[in-house]
Amino acid sequence: MAQREALMAQRVMLIKAPSAITLSEGGALRPIALDPAVYTPVIDSLADGQIRSLAELSARLLTLSFGQLLEAVMVMTGRGDLVLAQDDATIAQAKPCTTRLNQHVIASSVQSSQLHCLASPVSGGSVLVQPFHLQILAARRRGLSTVAQWAAFLQNDLVTKGAGVTKPDGSLMSKEESLAALTEMAQTFAHARLPCLQALQTVE
Repeated sequence: MAQREALMAQRVMLIKAPSAITLSEGGALRPIALDPAVYTPVIDSLADGQIRSLAELSARLLTLSFGQLLEAVMVMTGRGDLVLAQDDATIAQAKPCTTRLNQHVIASSVQSSQLHCLASPVSGGSVLVQPFHLQILAARRRGLSTVAQWAAFLQNDLVTKGAGVTKPDGSLMSKEESLAALTEMAQTFAHARLPCLQALQTVE
């Protein structure tokens, strides 16, 4: 009984856009289809990005047994679709420390790309972030708020370092090509990655 109560109290949060979640598992040679009748209701119930306990989800998803819900949560957590969330008091206590740490990592990313993780007070763990994404976060801290500004910031940094964006064949893109590629990357970050980092409270 105590174990079930602990499981019911466990909180989870979706960290991917529902459209980005595929209902398949396993390798390309032997993919396993995940049952839409089980997984789609779980995804829909968490699609608003709010933290919910398994008890709340169980009360919402009356068509699923608790065993089905628990299995879906375990699979989706293992795939990186969900994270286990700490209680509100723990999140609030951890937030000042993780904010200071993340600000340091973001600020230092312009000079060095050795640190690739941010700390989340929500999950109590680290979040892997690509170097270019860290630099976009650094641009945001400098007041640059648009995709075009982020792309220009990235390109100026590459020019300063004597680097560039490479094509699939290994050759360097032209200035126009690299700006277009960086703009596309920044656009993807804005729509697919930034909301996740904000939900995890790694950035504002």
